[in-house]
Amino acid sequence: MSPDSSVCSRTKLSIDGADTAENETPSFSSGRPGELLLAIGKRKREEDASQLSIKRLELHPEQRMSFIYAVERFTIDRRLVGGHTTPTVWPPKRPIKTHGRTIADFNDIPELVDALYDAIKDLRAKKKPLSKEDLRLLDWKPSRPPPLWDDRQIINQERTGTRAFMSAEVVMQAYLFGRGWTTPSIFVHSAIHDLESFFWVLLHICLTRAGPGGTRRSGARPYTQDTNKTLCDQIFALFDNSDDGSLLVAKWQFIVSSEDLEQVIQPLIHPYFSCLNHLLSEWRKILSLGYNTYHNGYTPGVIHDLVLQVIDQEKKTLKSKLEFHSVVRKELKMRLEVESQLAKRLEATEKEMRRHAGDSEQINAAWDA
Repeated sequence: MSPDSSVCSRTKLSIDGADTAENETPSFSSGRPGELLLAIGKRKREEDASQLSIKRLELHPEQRMSFIYAVERFTIDRRLVGGHTTPTVWPPKRPIKTHGRTIADFNDIPELVDALYDAIKDLRAKKKPLSKEDLRLLDWKPSRPPPLWDDRQIINQERTGTRAFMSAEVVMQAYLFGRGWTTPSIFVHSAIHDLESFFWVLLHICLTRAGPGGTRRSGARPYTQDTNKTLCDQIFALFDNSDDGSLLVAKWQFIVSSEDLEQVIQPLIHPYFSCLNHLLSEWRKILSLGYNTYHNGYTPGVIHDLVLQVIDQEKKTLKSKLEFHSVVRKELKMRLEVESQLAKRLEATEKEMRRHAGDSEQINAAWDA
């Protein structure tokens, strides 16, 4: 296609008070403080001047450098406020920094379960493989909504997932469960594969983490002094095996058989995550049944709700357990305080008795003399 007939779009991003690149963007009237000015232009011919239109977007002052990007990649060629600058020419496929904490950096079990629940609720509209980086824990105040980027275009729609969390069918790009006349001849990445990816993410955290904050579990790293060989072998078989055939067999066998989870894997789960054993068992049952009935036209419509119901029930159970444990901890703390006070009183009493005994000895010695 010749330059004259080409049609391309160029996006300029400016924040009030930011410097403009020389001869890059035509000048335009400054907006009110705190406004984001987006100059979006289209160039039909190389000799044509860019047709610019200005869109104003209100931002809270504290939000100006705290964007949650609704697009994955786009070009920024403008200097930003706060001392943060970008190069004049920024490669269009350079990724924007991801905001939030990874799901492995959760603060407690309820936050971990809530993150999975919220992610699955939003899964229906998304069709892409999953990685732990896709599950973010955002500390964001809803009263300050992020900017809207509805008119921005994603440069690259394709996105790769983390192989360790892919289902066996996605790894092989073929149907392995419930073969029958209703099974499509061409493999399609479906919702059940994403739900299985969430399952693998949760199981991986339970096996490799020592608790909240992303702390790596001792013994989960191979070839170290404290290596737990059985644990490392299972992690390798289910997540890290580079051989597709061996990996899919391990994942497939794990889904179809409850024995692998309940007798082999759950004893290896870190004690901190033992409260999630029931959730993992129920989730695996849904996946096993779902795969065998997925092509009947009914299961795809309810598979999300089934998993969400299990997680929601687990959230309620966890809340009850946490409330019970909180009461127990308070009672235990009170008992410890009472015991500590009694111990101090007993020590003071014994000290006083020793003093009286010493005085008695002195009196007796003086009397004998």
